[in-house]
Amino acid sequence: MGLPLRDAVRTSTLSKKWSHKLCKLPELTLDQTLCETRKDSINPTNIFRKIIHSILTLLEGPITKFSLSTPTLSRCPKIDESLFYFISRNGIQHLVLRLPFMGKPYKLPCSFFTCFQLRHLTLECCSILHPQSFKGFDRLISLELRDAIISSKSLESFISHCPLLQKLVLKTSNHDSIEVNAPLLKSFDFTGLIEIVLFWQNFHLQRCVILWG
Repeated sequence: MGLPLRDAVRTSTLSKKWSHKLCKLPELTLDQTLCETRKDSINPTNIFRKIIHSILTLLEGPITKFSLSTPTLSRCPKIDESLFYFISRNGIQHLVLRLPFMGKPYKLPCSFFTCFQLRHLTLECCSILHPQSFKGFDRLISLELRDAIISSKSLESFISHCPLLQKLVLKTSNHDSIEVNAPLLKSFDFTGLIEIVLFWQNFHLQRCVILWG
């Protein structure tokens, strides 16, 4: 489009032409620039909320990739249920969530686990505890968890409920052991402290990298 997303959203409120272009974006990236102001005189939280509201109002699918990245921002509001409803409703297949670590990670809401159309997923600084009713992401082929908080049991369950998984990247908290049950897995990268990694029925595994640290 040739404009930063924040400016494009503002322009679209004045121009039907820009509004039409904005609502047809195939990929969408939101980061800390949404909250930047020249003199920092306006509350960045209010700015973020207004822009998110405009985006959710204007955008129409299909959107193939959605990225939310706020690695250095401490004043952006939490993601709410409407955002995950937006992700699910628009059939987004590639989702990247990089959220700030502020004492405790962002806890994923239950609505996240209804995004069944996902094929590529990256989660950073999130707390993951899927509900008992979660039956998995049966279309997911790549999963990256970085600095995510998840128990070994939940991680094993999450992986086993993604039957098409081919790529798995884990940079996570310490685990005594992990059982990886992903029959189609081709690539496995692990960074952290772990004693045992057990692979079950991983006949297609071509790459396996484990870095202790």
